[in-house]
Amino acid sequence: METEVYAVDFNPSKNILIYGGGDERCIVMDLGTGDIISIVENFNDSIIFCKFVDDERFIVGSLNGTISLMTLEDEINSVEVGEDISKMKIDGDKLLVGTAQGNVHLFSLDLCIQNVCIGQHNEIQDICYERGKAYTLSEANFMVFDAKSHQKLMDLYVRDGSAMDKIPGSDVVCLGLKGCALIRKNAHLLGRIEIEGSPECILYMNNYFIVGGDFDHILLINMPMGMRTFKIPIEGMSGISRIRGDGENRIVFGTFGGVVGFGDIRDEKSFKLVEGGVGCIFDLCFKDGMIYVGGEEGFNVVDVGKDYSGAAKEYFPSS
Repeated sequence: METEVYAVDFNPSKNILIYGGGDERCIVMDLGTGDIISIVENFNDSIIFCKFVDDERFIVGSLNGTISLMTLEDEINSVEVGEDISKMKIDGDKLLVGTAQGNVHLFSLDLCIQNVCIGQHNEIQDICYERGKAYTLSEANFMVFDAKSHQKLMDLYVRDGSAMDKIPGSDVVCLGLKGCALIRKNAHLLGRIEIEGSPECILYMNNYFIVGGDFDHILLINMPMGMRTFKIPIEGMSGISRIRGDGENRIVFGTFGGVVGFGDIRDEKSFKLVEGGVGCIFDLCFKDGMIYVGGEEGFNVVDVGKDYSGAAKEYFPSS
């Protein structure tokens, strides 16, 4: 049986894909030839994160707190956070690392500068960073920190926090909680949207918060239209585990049941579902009609070129 693959990323300019998972290795593959270029093996726990920083460098993170900055040929730098990692994300020029103990480590992308925000006391579920502020969500609290001074700017009690995203250039966030999504700006509650279930992933794209979770639809929250909501029904689906977007109108998503879906959020009839081939999907990325999927049964490439209408940009996942 194939090992689980938890993280996938694609470098379009080099046509190189990286992925890693339960076998404690990060695989670097040339998609043009199908050859494995290199295997990064200097980890002793599952790989939960791998992302390209630029055309030459990528960052790999393991569950037990080892983080390495790599090139295709060698390791540049490596750090240990000394805690189990629950969430990693690249936002702008920062690597964000949330831990099971509730701490948030902020690194420069060369891993040379580190700040730590302490105050959460539960496992970090999601993180965002912008303009010197770290936005952090655990099951019990939403906290905002000044990333330089580490000062806590806001502390809000929540129930079963699970996912979030924010509008770039503003303090407006969408918090996914059990049974609802909250739209907040600093201390102000802008809106509460009831949800039949728990959000698993939230993406902000082109004026919409796009919410997926353990329910049978995609929830769209249109911010310019006063947070008006729309539902895109997805028949026979076991819940959405990941959503990725092209920055405009097209999204690709993976489900707990192993199905990959894709379509244009402006037209619910455009959505199609195909088998991902890896069981429950943990991560994915895409370019045009090629979807690269990691899941409980390994890695797979899903070619949906004939059905993937429109020119979508490649997507570089940050979570």
